[in-house]
Amino acid sequence: MYYLVNETNSGILKIRLGICREEKRTMQTVILIIYVAAGWWAANKVWYSKRVYLVHDSVRFYTGKFALALFAGWILIPIAIVMTVLGK
Repeated sequence: MYYLVNETNSGILKIRLGICREEKRTMQTVILIIYVAAGWWAANKVWYSKRVYLVHDSVRFYTGKFALALFAGWILIPIAIVMTVLGK
C-alpha cells in the first residue's frame, strides 16, 4: 500500500493513496479462483448431474468441463442457485 507522508509539527500525517498493484493482482486472482470453483459446481449441478458419461479421454472431458465453468459460469451459477433453492 502506498502512502503520502507529510511531516508536520505534531508528527507524521499519512494519507492512503490506494491499493498497490500487487494487492490488486492478488485480489483478482482470488476472485477468479472463487468464480471458477462456483462455475465448476454450477456445471456439475446443471449440466452433468442429469446424464451418465462414459469417458475415454479424461483430459478432454475435464478441459471441456473447465471451459464450460469458465466461460458459461455467468449463466450457470444463477441457474444452479435457483435449482438448489427450489430443490430440483
